Amino acid sequence: MFQLQRCDAQKPVCGPCSRSTGAFADCEYTEHGLTRTQQLEDQIAVLEARIEDLQSGSPNSMTLRNPYTGHFGQSPQSLQRIRQSRPIPATTQTPNIDIIQSARLLEESHPDLHHRLIQSFLTHASQQTGFNFGFFLDIKRFSQTVFNDHVAERPTQALLNAIYLVSSRLEGSSFADSSELRVAFVRRALLNISSGLQANCSQKVLHTIQAEVLIANYLFCNGRIMEGRYHVVAAVSLVLSARLNKMTRSGNYSGFGHSSSGTSLGESAIGTGEMLPMSRDAVEEEERIHAFWTVLWLNNVWTAVDRLPSNIAYTTANAGVDTPWPVDFSEYKEGSTSREADNGGNTVQKFLMNVPDAATSVNALYAKTGILFEQATPIAVQYRADPHSEKLQRSFVAVDSLIQRLIQHQLPPIASDTCTRSSSSLIVSPHDRLCLHTLARIVVIRLHSPFANQDMNSFARVVNAAREVAEAVRRVDIREMPTVDPILAMLWTEVCQTFVNGIRSTRGLPSSPLSATRMRTMCEEIIGAMRHFASVSSSMEKQVDISHTMLQAAVT
Repeated sequence: MFQLQRCDAQKPVCGPCSRSTGAFADCEYTEHGLTRTQQLEDQIAVLEARIEDLQSGSPNSMTLRNPYTGHFGQSPQSLQRIRQSRPIPATTQTPNIDIIQSARLLEESHPDLHHRLIQSFLTHASQQTGFNFGFFLDIKRFSQTVFNDHVAERPTQALLNAIYLVSSRLEGSSFADSSELRVAFVRRALLNISSGLQANCSQKVLHTIQAEVLIANYLFCNGRIMEGRYHVVAAVSLVLSARLNKMTRSGNYSGFGHSSSGTSLGESAIGTGEMLPMSRDAVEEEERIHAFWTVLWLNNVWTAVDRLPSNIAYTTANAGVDTPWPVDFSEYKEGSTSREADNGGNTVQKFLMNVPDAATSVNALYAKTGILFEQATPIAVQYRADPHSEKLQRSFVAVDSLIQRLIQHQLPPIASDTCTRSSSSLIVSPHDRLCLHTLARIVVIRLHSPFANQDMNSFARVVNAAREVAEAVRRVDIREMPTVDPILAMLWTEVCQTFVNGIRSTRGLPSSPLSATRMRTMCEEIIGAMRHFASVSSSMEKQVDISHTMLQAAVT
């Protein structure tokens, strides 16, 4: 029987190879780029994909398969298992060998390329000037695992390639300007993410979740919404499989962290026969909590924005949320003792029942606004269809009350300086303030829009919410943001639609909170902000055209 040997990355020869009698002999190190073995695997994968294309009779076709059928069956429970090998979405064309070779030649001519890409990404994520693409790991610890030669375990190749992809976009350097090279970066990231759970790394589950989030946001920024949702579903499957929705802050890291159901986190199954190892300390435990809430936010906003059902059902036993609200990593670094205590489970349900909590960290505010957005979308439509339903009426009033309390008492103020502090005294970046305030007002718009034509109070609530978004855009210096969350492209379009509806409605109303001229001006300001980011976001560019066309139709 063979015993699994873990490489200790010692140089010039690692420990297992130095002690081997012949079974191991070829030490390869990844800190300077892909190893020869990984390069060959890339070539094999491309050749196999090309052969499959030729056999199918179409040089560019690729069959899209359901990632949750086959080995794990088609039952609803299969959502809690993630395949270790998934097909690449059909819209992602397979690059030819020349593209992969071009990328490899580029890496050879720039030996510091990978180091530069990672450093650029971490610098961007730590500066808090723009969108961090959903990076939820502790930046300081991650930097140590990447750049310190003495650490025992490095990030997985799936995560590193996802960071290379995102960073190539952020840098905008000459190597990323080539469309063929950009395709090569995308292809490599997708190839590696499909085998992320096969890595010999104790953090492979968390790193694969992180890679899925980064790739999803990259695709959203590029207007590839369907592909982005594919990776969101994969991330949802992973967090549910790992039972990250059932975590508690144990405070005991000599053994397993425990879920609220009494099952140790180390006993959570991932795929077939694999386990999520214990948290080593409070920071790693918080990384797992952040992973869950980041994926929940991503799922909520990208399903609700198109009025689709959520992939996470809060009311079911398996998908119910007991994980405590996230806190900011700075609280650990500053030695704060204000970490939110566990609330006994049912975190989301208690929030929706208006049970008070002290969760006002930036990530908790994101989670709360995302939950209310997801909840408001179906409630308003169902309530309008059945206005006599007492249950729907209670839900409508509850969400309306929650969003007003969030706006008035928990969201940081929109200010003209670079950073403000939330009610928990944590620094909130201009980008985060803009996103939080925009989404909070969209919740109001979603709740009251179905009644705006019949009820003047709802009409005023909707128009004023759109006005507040325009004021937020005006008061935040968007010129200091290199990029923004792609969900803003969709939300700002909805704000423009609200102004357009308001312009049309004021023609038949004796009074209105805003004149048609004022609403047109504010709509143009929103479109101007969208146009500012159109050069770095295909999603924003597309929504600019849609919003401008809507406005022109309303005023002519």
